Amino acid sequence: SSQNVRVDDEFNGINLTSVFGGIKYDLRDAKIKKDTLIKACLVFGGIDILVPENVKVKVKSSSIFGGVDNKSKNSAKDDSYTIYIDATCVFGGVDIK
Repeated sequence: SSQNVRVDDEFNGINLTSVFGGIKYDLRDAKIKKDTLIKACLVFGGIDILVPENVKVKVKSSSIFGGVDNKSKNSAKDDSYTIYIDATCVFGGVDIK
């Protein structure tokens, strides 16, 4: 199955886990007031993370037959907050848009 989550209040980080399913996590309207961490763990699944344009994104991943694709614009200023994404992917992937 799948899950769609839209965050429109203050965001302080999260752990996302997907096994044989998918998650769409929308942060475009979230209020990000500090550097935050998203830990993503997936097995035979997928996670889409939609980030606002005013943040930077840094990715660290450990993947087996999968991976992370960072399509975010990263047009944020140097003094912008950073979303750190720590992903573990097994037969699946994380898309950051």
